[in-house]
Amino acid sequence: MDNFPEKYPLDQFAIYGKLDDFSIKIQEMLSFISIQR
Repeated sequence: MDNFPEKYPLDQFAIYGKLDDFSIKIQEMLSFISIQR
């Protein structure tokens, strides 16, 4: 049970990092499409 508090924030951080990468890719795609127009 002592390992849980240490491991949980790391898992959360990894998930948020993936979401950040995903949102950045979406923003790049949207900006690329708007530039083509």
